[in-house]
Amino acid sequence: MVSINLTVAYFSAITDFENCSKTIRQIDVYGATLGIVGMGRIGTQVARRALGFDMEILYHSRNR
Repeated sequence: MVSINLTVAYFSAITDFENCSKTIRQIDVYGATLGIVGMGRIGTQVARRALGFDMEILYHSRNR
């Protein structure tokens, strides 16, 4: 529910073209550190995609 509210707020802010440069932020993820909690099916796929950005991956899993 929180992510839906943030998404709606984000897209409504984009339609306000006067403040567009203030609301859209570019984040450089190349070489950044990514933390993953749970290395199940989804966590593994997120880690595989993060390797394409040369990210350092930190993870926690109960089974591994």
